[in-house]
Amino acid sequence: MKRLHTVRLALLLAASLQAETPAEIRATVKTSLSGLNKEDEVRGGYLFRVYSERKEFDAGGKEISKSTSVFHREIRDGMIIGRLVERDGKPIPKAEADQQEERIRKVLAERDAPKPAASRKRGGDQEWIQEFPEALDYKPLGEETIRGRAALVFDFFPREGYRPSSMKARIFEKMRGRMWIDKADSEMVKTDAEMFDTVSIGFGLFAKIAKGTQFSLGRQKTDSGDWLMEWTRFRFDARFLFKTLRQEQYTRFEDYRRRPDKPLPAKAASR
Repeated sequence: MKRLHTVRLALLLAASLQAETPAEIRATVKTSLSGLNKEDEVRGGYLFRVYSERKEFDAGGKEISKSTSVFHREIRDGMIIGRLVERDGKPIPKAEADQQEERIRKVLAERDAPKPAASRKRGGDQEWIQEFPEALDYKPLGEETIRGRAALVFDFFPREGYRPSSMKARIFEKMRGRMWIDKADSEMVKTDAEMFDTVSIGFGLFAKIAKGTQFSLGRQKTDSGDWLMEWTRFRFDARFLFKTLRQEQYTRFEDYRRRPDKPLPAKAASR
């Protein structure tokens, strides 16, 4: 069986070198994106800590500022809240903490007030990401072990002749990178991507995403069996209308814990 899998992978690799991505590989990528799409909903069952770091750079690439923050996702009177606890390595000042507590109390007091129904439809800012499996071609590189689990490794690059259906999806025309997909669960484990050329969105009036912009993410499987984001890193040089931003943003999610008011279903708990 192992030999058969090796031969199959070799045939897929040969096919990918001769033509566009085989349908089987594209389906694997699409499945991994499906898991990523559900993450916000799955994360709703957890409490956790978020560490954020932002750096700014001048035109020469020299770091000119750095700021950090720590948020806690907590339950307060049966309601989930986000609370800022630290900035630049120090607890937030008491006056700011008091103001935050007052805002939290106000939100809790107003939670039972009638609210207009909110749409659960994925917003336009995210729809373009759904083109990822079709907009790129994928070259299998074999397998690697990440935290004791086998992961399939693929390089990706623009798909010749593909025309994006949304304006923001044009970034795929100039994107390349590598991704790791968990072999057993078909979940995205890690992705490294970069822009190898500048892309203008909206004829350059909306934004210009510069060559060298990089994005990475890492995910982990929790003890409960769910796949959740562990970290993201985004370094970009972009011009939005009349403002140029040169930043690196790093976010780390820590100490995932199941919400006590949302226990796992019996089937999931037995995994």
